Amino acid sequence: MNPQLSLLENSTDGIILFDKNLKIGFLSPTLNSILGYDPQTKISNLNQFVFPDDVSVFTRQLEACIELPDKPLKGVELRFVNSAAEIVWVDLFISSMISEPQIGKIVVAVRNVSQAKKTERKLVHGNRLYAFISQINQIIVRVKTERALFDEACKIAIEYGKFQMAWIGVPDGNTGMIKLISSSGTSAEELNLFKCYKYDGGGPIDKVVRGLDYCIVDKVEKENKAAWNRIASIRRYNSAMVLGLRKSGVLIATFNIYSTETGFFNKHEVRLLVEANNDLCFALEVFEKERLRTLAEDHSEKAELRLEELNKSLREYTNELVSTNTGLQQFSYIISHNLRSPVANIMALAGCMRDETNTPETNLELHDALDTSVKLLNDVIVDLNAILALKNETPENQEQINLTTLLRDIQVSIQTMILQSQTEIFTDFKNADNLNSLKTYLHSIFINLISNSIKYRQPGIAPIIEIKSELSGSNMIISFKDNGMGIDLDKKGDQVFGLYKRFHENIKGKGMGLFMVKTQIETLGGKIAIKSEVNKGTEFIMHLPV
Repeated sequence: MNPQLSLLENSTDGIILFDKNLKIGFLSPTLNSILGYDPQTKISNLNQFVFPDDVSVFTRQLEACIELPDKPLKGVELRFVNSAAEIVWVDLFISSMISEPQIGKIVVAVRNVSQAKKTERKLVHGNRLYAFISQINQIIVRVKTERALFDEACKIAIEYGKFQMAWIGVPDGNTGMIKLISSSGTSAEELNLFKCYKYDGGGPIDKVVRGLDYCIVDKVEKENKAAWNRIASIRRYNSAMVLGLRKSGVLIATFNIYSTETGFFNKHEVRLLVEANNDLCFALEVFEKERLRTLAEDHSEKAELRLEELNKSLREYTNELVSTNTGLQQFSYIISHNLRSPVANIMALAGCMRDETNTPETNLELHDALDTSVKLLNDVIVDLNAILALKNETPENQEQINLTTLLRDIQVSIQTMILQSQTEIFTDFKNADNLNSLKTYLHSIFINLISNSIKYRQPGIAPIIEIKSELSGSNMIISFKDNGMGIDLDKKGDQVFGLYKRFHENIKGKGMGLFMVKTQIETLGGKIAIKSEVNKGTEFIMHLPV
């Protein structure tokens, strides 16, 4: 084989060579690897590995390259199909070298971008649903009536949630009939269908009416029920979710949303949609409060008591909304700020690397810069996955935990760090040494706080860490106190538990630790506070349910 073909064969990208009649003349080992085929597999036409809908697109691109040989085609994204019949997204660079005597072919460089596509889709889904929740949070303080609330919720589901249809209906559990009162994205035929119809016994709406908070249909065609078949045939819906809207604990309506994607409602989407639905229920409680306020003006003792109870629950829920919106801002910060820079760099560098006038030295420098940007992007994606995993985790697998044993195991695991820094750890668990909780979370919380105390110690002073626990009602209070560098809370107090927030630039770190600690504690149903003075040390106080 001549040197140029040898170079193509050993390229890190997959390579396909076509003759001027668009017949395949060569496939590189890298391409076989991308598609999962044995190197001996004979592939002679596009239909064997290109997604059917993309065959004509690929063909047109090849023909365009023959017609304009001086204009290579960059950034062509298509779908291939691997040996397991799975979709593989690829980025193509198509160049005509038919006039090159030693090659005489159209050269197609193939790069697998499936993981990037998967990550992009995941981020788009997450960002869309966070925007959906954020809009729901805004309307509950803006609208004044139930009908306006329902109308706005359906519009937001379409405009921000990007669902295909959303409607709210009032069911009658005795007759099995449901009446549509608000909708968005509905056709005239669907409006006529949902005016008042009998829902299927044992179906999703029926299950919610009978007490479930929500019910999911992963694949409509599997339901095999008349109503769902009618819906699916009209707009080709493939999955759906029904949520219960409750006021004072009583079901008053169902919130029904539809997607064209099969299995759309995964664990993360479900958690966010349930959260949004809870916000709508909160708004219904606000309207109930206003109704009872009117009764209170008539000096109704029963209404006064009910109003006091509602005020208490509304204050608690308002605090939860503030916390939720803070989390949304953190997530949006990552999406808009931390992803944008490396992605922009990668796109720019990829374009520069395709410049045929580059010297080998220039390409090497570009390659190194590209590696750096890819690593930065990967680090952000890893952080995102860690945060999403935390928020998806539910503290169900709780067990009895002994704090003395837990701390002893941690000390063994970071023994080198403790010895090198001459750290002394003093404990007082005599009043409370056991609690029922999620061990993985508690282990992570302890090791993060201990590691922080060692990392941010004062120069020339051996770290001293005091850990105490005590019971207070149904909570255990655990405190971590050290003699470290401390934090100026007057200037930085509102940033302590923020994502990517750091307070000592001379010490290596990412600013993830305390954010993760706070998220884990709140997931367990607890809370955390901080006391700190510069050069005097820091104390964290946790309240965890026993």
